[in-house]
Amino acid sequence: MQFRSSLPTVSTNPLFMDIWRLFWAKTNREKIDGLPADWTHPLWAHLIDVGSAAQILWDNFLPLSLKQKMADGIGMSLAGAGRFLSIWIGLHDLGKGIPSFQGIPGAAPEVVKKLADAGLHIHPEANRLHHGHASIAIVRRWLHADIDEDRQGKPLPEFLLDALATCVGIHHGKLSLRRITDGVAEDKRIVAVLGDSPWKQAQLDLANAVFKVWSADWPPVPHQKSIDRRSGTGWPDWMMAFAGWATLADWLGSMQTCYDHQVQANDDLSNYLKSSHEGALKAYELAGLKHQAKLRVKSFKAHFGNRPRPLQSIARKVLLNKNAPNLIIIEAPTGEGKTEAAFYLAGRFGQGIYAAMPSQSTSDGLYPRLAAFLTGNSKKQLLGAHVGDEAALRLVHGNDLLREDALSLLVVANLTASIVDNDDDERILPGDMGAKNRLLSWFMPKKRALLVPYGVGTVDQLFLGVLYAKHFFLRLFALCGKTIIFDEVHAYDTYMNTLFGRLLPWLRALDINVVVLSATLPSEARQQMLAAWGTKTDSVEDSTLDPYPVAWQSAGGRMALHPFKPDSKRGQRLHFQWCSEEITTMADLARKLIGEGATVLIICNKVDRAQQLFDLLDDDTLLPSEDRLLLHARMPQAWRQEREEKARERFGPKRPGRPGLLVGTQVIEQSLDLDADAMITDLAPVDLLLQRAGRLHRHQRDNRPSGYENPKLYIACPEAEPGDLPDVDELSANGRIYGRKLLWQTWTILQQSKGWALPLGDGTLPGYRELVERVYNQNFRFTEPLNPATQADYAKADEDWSARNGRQQADADGRLIPPPNHMQDLFQAKETLLTEDEDNPNGNIPKHLQAFTRDPEGVNAEVLLLHRTDDGWSLNPNGDTLIRRGKKLFMTPDLLRSIFGAAVRISQGGIVSALWKEPNEAWQKQQEENRLLKRFQLIELTDNKAIVGGIRLELNDRLGLIYNKP
Repeated sequence: MQFRSSLPTVSTNPLFMDIWRLFWAKTNREKIDGLPADWTHPLWAHLIDVGSAAQILWDNFLPLSLKQKMADGIGMSLAGAGRFLSIWIGLHDLGKGIPSFQGIPGAAPEVVKKLADAGLHIHPEANRLHHGHASIAIVRRWLHADIDEDRQGKPLPEFLLDALATCVGIHHGKLSLRRITDGVAEDKRIVAVLGDSPWKQAQLDLANAVFKVWSADWPPVPHQKSIDRRSGTGWPDWMMAFAGWATLADWLGSMQTCYDHQVQANDDLSNYLKSSHEGALKAYELAGLKHQAKLRVKSFKAHFGNRPRPLQSIARKVLLNKNAPNLIIIEAPTGEGKTEAAFYLAGRFGQGIYAAMPSQSTSDGLYPRLAAFLTGNSKKQLLGAHVGDEAALRLVHGNDLLREDALSLLVVANLTASIVDNDDDERILPGDMGAKNRLLSWFMPKKRALLVPYGVGTVDQLFLGVLYAKHFFLRLFALCGKTIIFDEVHAYDTYMNTLFGRLLPWLRALDINVVVLSATLPSEARQQMLAAWGTKTDSVEDSTLDPYPVAWQSAGGRMALHPFKPDSKRGQRLHFQWCSEEITTMADLARKLIGEGATVLIICNKVDRAQQLFDLLDDDTLLPSEDRLLLHARMPQAWRQEREEKARERFGPKRPGRPGLLVGTQVIEQSLDLDADAMITDLAPVDLLLQRAGRLHRHQRDNRPSGYENPKLYIACPEAEPGDLPDVDELSANGRIYGRKLLWQTWTILQQSKGWALPLGDGTLPGYRELVERVYNQNFRFTEPLNPATQADYAKADEDWSARNGRQQADADGRLIPPPNHMQDLFQAKETLLTEDEDNPNGNIPKHLQAFTRDPEGVNAEVLLLHRTDDGWSLNPNGDTLIRRGKKLFMTPDLLRSIFGAAVRISQGGIVSALWKEPNEAWQKQQEENRLLKRFQLIELTDNKAIVGGIRLELNDRLGLIYNKP
């Protein structure tokens, strides 16, 4: 028989007849013109609205692979599954039909009176529960009204029904423990969350009425065998995306101006269906979701203007698995065109793109390259890969709004989005905004940003999808139908790798294709990625013999290798020299190199060292001011962005031939396309040294100064006697930046090699693979014995390194959602969600309750450096007031960029602690007026100076933010 061919009958008792029609869902808090202040939108209409939005999304937005997975999971056709699951999502807010919600003080007093007249009284001590969680309990009661009577005939396993009920009830991002919702469903007290018997009957009647008018079929019993039961009684992995789909549908269904305002509680439900569908389509279009990814690639030259290099030929010809998600790991040296190969692969998959970068700087650098790939260039006769007129491209990181093009419509130039200082998901933007601006503004909140078809941003945005953070499931849903590109993965530490190790299986479970890029990936990291993708690999005794460069492809449990020959013109052969780490000695060496006509790049491990070194070299007698530059992370974002642009212009591929000097820290290690004749760098782990050295002779030049026809590299490190190891405390910040163990192992291997021949080695000098594998060898051994005291120091460093990695892994594990095949565990033990960084400005939330995407050890704070004025704060000393004390701000794009431009992240423990313990009271009041400001602490400057936590701070226009002890 067909399950629920007839629904439980609606109560015929006059006392309960159609009482469900009285329940309200929305009030006029948006102050919609033409509607009375006491206007309400019936709950039954809102359930239909959200069901309609879900159906629109199914028909137009969800990727086919995800829809097929869901349809197979319940044993239905695509059309039938879409209809059935959409109204299931529509039932998401049944929990609004409970006493505590209907009786919200001041919300709908007329409704409360009518409910009381009909016999639904609101007990003054009624228990409260979030309405989404109450929905779970009501849906379970509704289901069991049938299945308890006929368990042999139900077409879906009970665990699937429970999963569906639970996943629609978490649409506000809040988890609920199973034991709590079960208890709520069974509670028969007069103060019960669901109310007494009349309340509970009205709730079931409402569910019946909405489901009946929707006319959705249940999965037919003859198709039971087609249901995907691979997970046993565990919830299927697609439920994660289903929860995200429900959330998005609720947002669209809550854009109230799109729906019929005149609908009355007693209106006919059947007649309202068409109107609701039209409103959902309007909301879908208004949100910009109809502008989706559509990629098509032709020849490599058509898109990039050059014939494909060997790696790019692999990307063009490799056989992609169409029946299982692909993991492609590309290990290749700088200059082989990894990024273009990844873009081309994404084009072949024909899906959207999200490029996940390790830092904001690397994201900023890649953003215009992805835009160029998508749009093409008519002047250069380059073909755009995106097919169609418009699609949203989004830059996604903490300071993305500093860029005017952070959110742009492809093919529409110089368009910026208007911003409203409001985090209400249910509010749409004012009607007088331009249509395209309004479209783009919908994507501005971070939790919606990943829904755009094309994006570039930090990997942190994806890591939040596997942390117990609000709406984590929406982030995973937003990635469905995209190709995810992870670049610079060698920069991940143990904490990030642990998050990555949980993210990869979820991407695979949701049929999401992944491309991983790295020049210097240790074999252990690669093996972990392949294992996370479900690929078994044979252990290799000598990992230095692994092929390189190579593309590894895993799909459907099988792996293929695609080695290739590197570009012979892009290798690097050099013998480096050691130099003292003393700042004055490094400055003297830089003067000598510059005096010989060289363009010099200096990379320090610490900001203080870079500031001190540049201060010694910032001299007009050495170089004109336009030829010398300092760049690091401890300067306001606007300064940093401006200096990055100057660095690209002055030290990039088309730099002038005259000598120049760029001093920086790790911010220029990865993100900038720079070219230098000579480099001085602090000792760093070998993979990062190789990355830094990639800025030497990066581009072909015919005008290198005499004596610099070959690159010159100097590595700064203290000397050490035979049997000793150098003192690396200063270079490693006592092990906080880099583990002393890694620095010592790098130093040891480089002492032996004295240079390298990249990428492959030449029999005399080692290449990438040999250097990285020897340093990161788990069984590392010194070739020469160490002195007993030095051996003890190394053993302690080894112990510290292991403890650090163990702590990072434990910290990450404690924040991770369950792996695939264990989604039901989400609702068994952990109810408290973790707080994202920007929602904890005062640092008063314990660390174990924060959703860190980076190692939580130590402290840091995002700070605005603003100058005090008579009535507020300004960007500059004696400048116009930007933020007026006690005044609410309307966040225009220019104002927003100004605020973000004054931000800097501070990790000095004494300063951060003082900001938390002694906050600026005027600023706290200002934060209450403007929610966006809550992510920032304030350092109030007077004459560019402040004292915080006993530390003197100075904002210096040459050096950035300087710390000095009083």
